[in-house]
Amino acid sequence: MSAAKHSGLLAHDVACTVAEEEVGAKIPRIQLASVRVADEPNGGITGRQLYAIAPRRSIKARPATENDSQRPQAPSSTRPTSTQKEVPQEGKGKRRRPVEEPDDSEESDYQLSEDDADCVAKQLNRAGGGGEVDIAEFMLEDYFSAHGGGAGPTSDHTLARLACPQMDAAAVRSALQAAPQAFHEDFRTLYEEHLNLFSYWLFQMSAGFNILLYGLGSKRELIEGFRSKKLAGSTHLVVNGYFPGLTVKQVLHTLSCDLLGQVGTFKNHSEHAKSICRVLEENQDGEEEGDRCVKEVFLIVHNIDGPSLRSEKAQTPLSILAQSPHIRVVASIDHINASLIWDQGRLSRFNWLWHDVTTYEPYMEETSYENSLMVKQSGTLALSGLRHVLQSLTPNAQGIFKLIVGHHLECGSQTGYQGFPFHDCYLQCRERFLVNSELTLRTQLTEFCDHKLVRCRHGNDGVEYLLVAVDSSTLVEFLEEEEKKG
Repeated sequence: MSAAKHSGLLAHDVACTVAEEEVGAKIPRIQLASVRVADEPNGGITGRQLYAIAPRRSIKARPATENDSQRPQAPSSTRPTSTQKEVPQEGKGKRRRPVEEPDDSEESDYQLSEDDADCVAKQLNRAGGGGEVDIAEFMLEDYFSAHGGGAGPTSDHTLARLACPQMDAAAVRSALQAAPQAFHEDFRTLYEEHLNLFSYWLFQMSAGFNILLYGLGSKRELIEGFRSKKLAGSTHLVVNGYFPGLTVKQVLHTLSCDLLGQVGTFKNHSEHAKSICRVLEENQDGEEEGDRCVKEVFLIVHNIDGPSLRSEKAQTPLSILAQSPHIRVVASIDHINASLIWDQGRLSRFNWLWHDVTTYEPYMEETSYENSLMVKQSGTLALSGLRHVLQSLTPNAQGIFKLIVGHHLECGSQTGYQGFPFHDCYLQCRERFLVNSELTLRTQLTEFCDHKLVRCRHGNDGVEYLLVAVDSSTLVEFLEEEEKKG
């Protein structure tokens, strides 16, 4: 179907030029010109009509120059020959130089599909009579509309629609332990192969290196086996890095106070770690019989890349401890990017020897403190964390927390309760000989706030109040357990 037959539909034909650029190789680039739509009494052009008149093969033309737009051209009054095609331009009496049209035998480089023609026709009709549409701009907008971001389809298949109800953490744990484990014999054989490396690890640590264990599966059982078999008669400290409430201050405090008997105040954690190293160095000369003298310490860290130990503030003092020739470190990692938490300085101080100890064991203990959508949320998780935090505190700090908890349970249900006033708390703690100054009390409260057990806020009257950040049912259960122990 020829273009002349549809001259009443379009004021001008679709102009198409092909330019070739050399970018390593000659690649044709199609440049579409603007299309002008004449007034159509039938309501616009259809995609089939546009497909019939649009060029379906490339037209190889010479590159356009600035002189072409200025060269006068005679009006088009005759039909172009079979080998030439006139390309009309806007304005009377102006035409472009005829371009050669390739024979039908030449291979086509560009073809306008019917679907593309429908899209272009809709855009042309939207422009209306006498409007102009830039096809290149239309194709650009169509690309971004097709690949633009948007809200995907959603589903109403939620956990609430499951046939089985959610279980509590204890029921889930017992169900997982009772579930049969595939390849159990193979995993056991792999575990026994790792047991043969215990003496080798001990030899490497005696040579001044520290052991870092990595690989798929929980390594807690393996490290505990190494501790019980090789470190039973040695001074060692176990750190559970996967526990969310752990702080490096607790690790340093346990080393200095509980193991070395060192008491003092320090400017920061790094100074505290250096002080521990100096005490161990002084103990190498020996002391009088009967006095406590620790000359070597084994530091066992489960998940040294845990959430509470990933920061630079925690890794720097640990690396200072690992640099001491009298502290041996055995640690494990599970995060795929765990090595990125150490820069060159800390990495050289740790002096790791990496060992692949893939076990394929489930992370039962490591994930017991995480919240799961499949587990019914209860106070069991909070109670377990509360126990671990209080075990690391001094007896006076435990007494202060119990005092605040008792006041919360006694007065928390009253209307307008804002919290335990700080001054009243200080007076009661002083009467029970738990603190000797407000500074000591604030130090203990800072510890509670770091573990997110207590919150401090100022009321409208400017008084500082203490609030317990644990639900009342968990606190009642906690106090009942403490009474049974007492």
